[in-house]
Amino acid sequence: MVLGEAEKARTAFARALALRPDDPAILSDYAGTLLGPADTASGLPEVGAEARAAYEKLALLAPDDPEPWWYLGIAALQGGRPDEARRHWRRVLSLLPETHPERAAVQEKLRALGG
Repeated sequence: MVLGEAEKARTAFARALALRPDDPAILSDYAGTLLGPADTASGLPEVGAEARAAYEKLALLAPDDPEPWWYLGIAALQGGRPDEARRHWRRVLSLLPETHPERAAVQEKLRALGG
């Protein structure tokens, strides 16, 4: 990924995941390679079906990690399910420390949804 070779990174993480399918760190990195480009209006990456499935598994393996809940919220929003997005993003807020620099971005997304 650092070299800008997303396809090679995706392949490498997929191989690592085949060897350690329940490793949250590998799954997180792999899921990140599955994200699509950011929408210019929202600034949010596209979370397609494969990425969503990876983040759903990550949420089960690491339920106290805010990352999968953030991306599941994006997937819900992109799928036209704003109530589900709110639930996921409220969970993100519950997991982030009060001083975390990303709290404001999550709160802004919730405000935009009326939550």
